[in-house]
Amino acid sequence: MKDVAKKKEELLQELESLRQRVAQLEEAKTWRQLPDDELLRTFIASSLVGVYVFQDRKLKLVNLAFEKITGYSRAELLGMEAMNLVFPEDREMVRRCAMAMLKGQRSFPYEFRAVTKSGQVRWIVEKVVSVSYRGHQAALGSYMDITEQKRAAEKILQLNETLRLIRNANQLIVRVNSERELLEQACRQLVGGQNYTSAWIGLVQPDTYDVLPAAQSGFEEGFLSAITVRWDDSESGRGPTGTAIKTGKPFVSGNMVDNPLCPDPSLEPWRAAALRRGYCSIIALPLKVEDKVIGALNVYSRYADAFDNAEFGLLAELAEDISLGVEKIRQREKNLQMDEALRKAEARYRSTLDNMLEGCFIIDFSWHNIYVNKAGAQHARIPKDEMSGRTVMEMFPGIEQSQLFAHLKRCMEQRIPCHEDIEFSYADGISRWFDVSVEPVPEGIFVLSLDITDQKQAEEERQQSEKKLKEAETLREIDRLRTQLLANVSHELRTPLASIKGFTTTLLQPDVKWREKEQHEFLSTIDQECDRLTRLIADLLDMSRLEAGALKLERNNLRVSEVMEAVSGRLAILCRHHQLSIILPPDLPDVFVDEMRIGQVLSNLVENATKFSSPGTHVVIEARASGNEIIVSVTDKGPGIPSALMEKVFDRFYQVESIASGRKRGTGLGLSICRWILDAHGGKIWVESKEGVGSTFSFSLPISEEKRLG
Repeated sequence: MKDVAKKKEELLQELESLRQRVAQLEEAKTWRQLPDDELLRTFIASSLVGVYVFQDRKLKLVNLAFEKITGYSRAELLGMEAMNLVFPEDREMVRRCAMAMLKGQRSFPYEFRAVTKSGQVRWIVEKVVSVSYRGHQAALGSYMDITEQKRAAEKILQLNETLRLIRNANQLIVRVNSERELLEQACRQLVGGQNYTSAWIGLVQPDTYDVLPAAQSGFEEGFLSAITVRWDDSESGRGPTGTAIKTGKPFVSGNMVDNPLCPDPSLEPWRAAALRRGYCSIIALPLKVEDKVIGALNVYSRYADAFDNAEFGLLAELAEDISLGVEKIRQREKNLQMDEALRKAEARYRSTLDNMLEGCFIIDFSWHNIYVNKAGAQHARIPKDEMSGRTVMEMFPGIEQSQLFAHLKRCMEQRIPCHEDIEFSYADGISRWFDVSVEPVPEGIFVLSLDITDQKQAEEERQQSEKKLKEAETLREIDRLRTQLLANVSHELRTPLASIKGFTTTLLQPDVKWREKEQHEFLSTIDQECDRLTRLIADLLDMSRLEAGALKLERNNLRVSEVMEAVSGRLAILCRHHQLSIILPPDLPDVFVDEMRIGQVLSNLVENATKFSSPGTHVVIEARASGNEIIVSVTDKGPGIPSALMEKVFDRFYQVESIASGRKRGTGLGLSICRWILDAHGGKIWVESKEGVGSTFSFSLPISEEKRLG
């Protein structure tokens, strides 16, 4: 750094010498007498500093050093506007500084960014003086590239900043008393300067390969939750954090921008997520306690190659210090836990219990009350001096049948703490609500009670108000739906009813005796129209229950083949005029579904496929596993759906024309109900279609948790 400063000083002295020489020539009025400016050209050409003369905003003279700095040839530079070399955002500042210097209002050089011919941005220090060139006023400028000096200075500042942050973080280890506070403060300190964008510390979860964030700072909301971090050999375990934990060695990804292809393809998903948020480099350092890796410190920077050897060493030292801090805190917490256990044993009879707002009771193993405080006596509605030595059964006859006694007995016999809101009824019929905590103690059980009757009543009133409001909103929505349904389905109801009425009237004509075949045809038509009415009414009822929140699911672990088998008869009837194919791999995992409702979805999709495709064409049902889901698809050879309408088909009451009848059929509720059913299962439904080719309606179902965990 000293050599750089010394060189800069020498160059500035040379610039000053040049300026003085030009001034002397001007003062001596010998400038115009120089033959073709030969002396000035020779002096400028030999300078190690870029020198130029500009007149009327254009470059008139440049030396070799200026050419090298800018990357342009002399021919390209002469006649070029000088400001074209300046970074656009710095041009106004350069213009002001140059004018001030030419007017004698500024004597010290100014720094700015310049753009070379190759597009590189370089830092320049410049000084200009007013001269006469070929009989006209001009400006002579000195132009020196200080980019490397800038970088060196910035690096020193960066290292100093890193050292300061690490010192601050190290001081925390001495001050803080909680592991969480230590980790959070360390992350905050690291991102408190300009060097690092964000930092997080992940800890290995016991008995699993998961790594969960324990502290973080500087991340936008959702980044850490959007990535899955593990330290096994899975894809999620091959990122920087997992690698550092697995190997016990630091992992550095220094330049993801200029090196778009990761050395290990398994890092690509992590790299893509990081780049989207502007992270260019990362270092992950293992944290070790008692020679066991417990997690990793992860530091992100927006700069490429941010972690050189010096910073690597400082951050590695910090990771070691954090590890020591965690080890110290954990040991201290163990000691505190032991001390706390002793303190509780010694202080259980302290008189402070009697001043608590909560009722306090100590009941021995024979159910005798051996201690009660003032609030406890108030809760029991028995004078305090009458409670000592009596059993709870004597104080509260019939308590053995109460919910309270069940909790007391469970804690007494199984030594399991419990905490519950309990309604207790006194002998006179009055009831009060209590927040009851029961803890096992050497003498028996320790009971804390807090009267929360007023809160319960307020909560009940609030719930009643919300219920009434919800009921009112539901009634309004039902009324709106009723109006919309009446307007939308009146035709669908009239058509089958008219058909039924017509054929029934025909059959009942007393003056006509119909043949058996004709009677069968009429009755078949009536039967079909009744089925149509039944399906129509079922859709309306389902939508009504859906809107009212009354449509419930009865879910079980089932094979997809079982769902198919349950609706096979219905599918056969629907496809009696089509060719039905079912593709069902034998090894599909189970799904946790309501068999009837998923069968309803499948039947609806197949019915639509037959309704909107020509008789004799194929309808294909296919199921396949995809990640943690099962995808079921129904494909037809119908006319397809225009892309502009594909989202609308799932809207309530939306109808399209049947290819068979050329008119709209149904209520337009079927696909809307399907979407609700799948949403309730945690799945989704979508359509892919191409006009003139056909449509594929697909839906997804989560694989059963039992199968997923297995």
